[in-house]
Amino acid sequence: MTTVKATEGFSVYWNYQVWHLAKGEEVSGGLADYLLATSSPVEGLDAVPAADTDTDGVPNGTVGQVQEWVGEDGARARLALDAELAKGDAARTTLLAVLEKLADGN
Repeated sequence: MTTVKATEGFSVYWNYQVWHLAKGEEVSGGLADYLLATSSPVEGLDAVPAADTDTDGVPNGTVGQVQEWVGEDGARARLALDAELAKGDAARTTLLAVLEKLADGN
């Protein structure tokens, strides 16, 4: 989950309400994602940014983010494997090995 800290006091309209943030205040989740996406005066406190997803829901993120999304689900592993294979030479071999195992049910 994304967490950010306000670098100055400001107000923002999000999710049908006005949010008033004080300098140094921390927020997480969807509001934090929105603040980062809109270049609001915040600094990200997370080491890894949230992953974008394809239309099939597979994250376009780190190996860890893809593995977290897949879990032990063979169907998700197959979707992620297909998405990774579609990258051709840019496919990550370590991720392919994990996904092939899960997709085959091993």
